[in-house]
Amino acid sequence: MTRASVAYQERYISATEKRLFLVGSNATRWCEYLDLAGVKVQGVRLEETRTNAALQSQTLGTTWSKITAGDVVTDNAAAGPDGTSVLEALAGDATDAIHGFSQAVTMTATKWWLHTFARAGNKDWLYVDVSTIANVTGYFQISTAAKGAIGTAVIDSFCRSLGGGLIHAGLGFTGTVAAHTCRACAAHADGDNDFAGDGAAKNIYLGCAMATAGAYPSSYIATTTAPVARAVDGIIRHANPLPNGKVFSGALEFLAPIAYTPLAADVSIMTLNDGTANNLITMAIQATTGYLKVTSTVGAAAKGECVVAKSITDGYRHVISWSAKPGGLMAWVDDTAGTYDDTDVDVATGLANVDWQPSGGVIGEVRPLVPEFVANPSSLDRRQSLVYVSGCL
Repeated sequence: MTRASVAYQERYISATEKRLFLVGSNATRWCEYLDLAGVKVQGVRLEETRTNAALQSQTLGTTWSKITAGDVVTDNAAAGPDGTSVLEALAGDATDAIHGFSQAVTMTATKWWLHTFARAGNKDWLYVDVSTIANVTGYFQISTAAKGAIGTAVIDSFCRSLGGGLIHAGLGFTGTVAAHTCRACAAHADGDNDFAGDGAAKNIYLGCAMATAGAYPSSYIATTTAPVARAVDGIIRHANPLPNGKVFSGALEFLAPIAYTPLAADVSIMTLNDGTANNLITMAIQATTGYLKVTSTVGAAAKGECVVAKSITDGYRHVISWSAKPGGLMAWVDDTAGTYDDTDVDVATGLANVDWQPSGGVIGEVRPLVPEFVANPSSLDRRQSLVYVSGCL
């Protein structure tokens, strides 16, 4: 495992409550998530490098501004996702207005995410927006972890419960080259973001805010006075070349922890390679569609492609598998078969490395949860090649 920075892993501490744990550089992040069908998936969280551009992520009373000047902020008033008291309490004053925090974040012309953690006070709704980009708005009910009204310029959105009354929610949208005002606020109800408080009653508890560029929301990155980057996770397993040379099959479990819309470029999940970019089998997320795409490259030339027309970025657990040999390349997502390629297909010899890092120099959209993986040096049916060994990579 390689990662040149600390990072957070997410685990259950009880049957219903989750917590973030900070792990050191190069430590494997064993995480647990529920997919959208409620299936618990345990595995290694792998992500590309990300930078949190929101400053003072755990101290919203600093650098962030109160939207309504008379509001009262209490620092470190409630437990955040790591179990420590890092959430700020906000008590709105008697002004009938929006009550929350704002910060200007310099963005680029790509997809961005604004997301935060929240607990309810006497208001049960979180409101998040980018006030300088029209219709980038979202309401989230804290008690049910349900999405309310979402603005028409939002590409993706999510709201998930970590148990114990804590939610994590946010919006994905297209940024522009400018400083944009990001806001996290209490809301009176779905679609109603202004109310009058009394300056004493706590309306909401907020913190661990993030603004990151990318197709999906990053795991948490803490900041203070400057943006902080989390390094890319990578696993490279070196082994002897597959003994049958050009014939093999393999399978793994895959979960994108949040459903999201892919960007307009193929992104590698994994490669089998000989230590170069010239000879490899690549499993990737296809641009725009989120479909599984498996390709063979021999001597830097394309030698086969199979696409499975089923999204793997939809927030559900999937079993993805493949079989490759000279003259044929095939892949599956669950029980959906891809388009079989038997035209000019070849497979390189000496594929000794299993590489969970981007291929072709592309830093991509998702790094998968991969609890079980096996590559078999045979042309067995892919169901036979799927061997579950907990924690095996």
